[in-house]
Amino acid sequence: MNVQTLLALVREHLKRVVPRQQAFLGISFPDTVTTKQQFLVPIDRGLYRVRQDRPACITRSGVVRVGAHFLTLDYGPFSAFRLSNLRRSTPHKRLPAVLPLWSHEWMGYYHWLIDVAPKLAAAKQFFGSAVTELYFLFPGEFNSYQTETVEALGLSLRNIINLHHTGSLSADTIYAMPLPGFTRVDPRLHTLRSYLSAVQEPRRRLYISRGGHRRIKNEAEAFSILDRAGFEFVQDVPRPLIQQIELFAKASHIVAPTGAGLSNIIWCSPRARVLVLANSRFAPPFFKNLASECGVIYDQLLSGVGTRGPPAATRSIWRDWAANADDIIVDLGALRHFLSEKWTL
Repeated sequence: MNVQTLLALVREHLKRVVPRQQAFLGISFPDTVTTKQQFLVPIDRGLYRVRQDRPACITRSGVVRVGAHFLTLDYGPFSAFRLSNLRRSTPHKRLPAVLPLWSHEWMGYYHWLIDVAPKLAAAKQFFGSAVTELYFLFPGEFNSYQTETVEALGLSLRNIINLHHTGSLSADTIYAMPLPGFTRVDPRLHTLRSYLSAVQEPRRRLYISRGGHRRIKNEAEAFSILDRAGFEFVQDVPRPLIQQIELFAKASHIVAPTGAGLSNIIWCSPRARVLVLANSRFAPPFFKNLASECGVIYDQLLSGVGTRGPPAATRSIWRDWAANADDIIVDLGALRHFLSEKWTL
């Protein structure tokens, strides 16, 4: 067993056994509630400042550490104990004001658009012209859609610091925007929508295909039904952010397998209709909660059993992560019935 594997096991063990409100060998991992109550000072709705009565820093992973307390601002602070984040590096100079955006090594389109980008929009709104004096901290390189988001918001990429290049750093003021919890949607999302949403006439009916895993195995047959109901086939290919915004803003009806691309329903007009296709072993509530927050009418069609057999009776319908990559078999009869009876198409 190598060191990295051993540390991964240690991290998983820490998540399970270490109490979040108590110190363990002088170290603590306070949960979100404790973090807010004991380590943060409220400034505005959803915006806090880390208390300045104890030394604080931001680790290479984006986790805020106050003394020996690793704060929970996103979904836990345990990425601070990855091997790559423990090695020594040249300390960055002390900065005047910073806002950590994320504290995990993993990142996908959904978490960027729903969890991180709204922090950028909220900071732009709150700080106004003074946002140019604020540095945003992120544990890794930005990809194309992340860069496009920053530029679309009128923010400067020069104010984005890759913590992997700097190591841990300190600041005169550390701001924080804690997330509300896994699968929950933060109201900051509306600030992002107000800056970037495109006003369109929602008339198009779209079927959004999906590449990679979690595909529709009988897609040709399913789309034949959708085609007769006036749907367009939209390939799953990389698109600039502005094109994704315009595509979803023009849609009155969307059918798609569950996946990160559905994060774009935040750009839909209120009362747009979305039907998510999922298998009965993996049907997470991310997009149902997102649609509810955005005023989008949400439905879900569970069909097929993926590739690994029927769901275990004792497991939650969405927590069966082993089925995360399973393909989906659409119940064609149920799809016809839904389009006819629910959407009257």
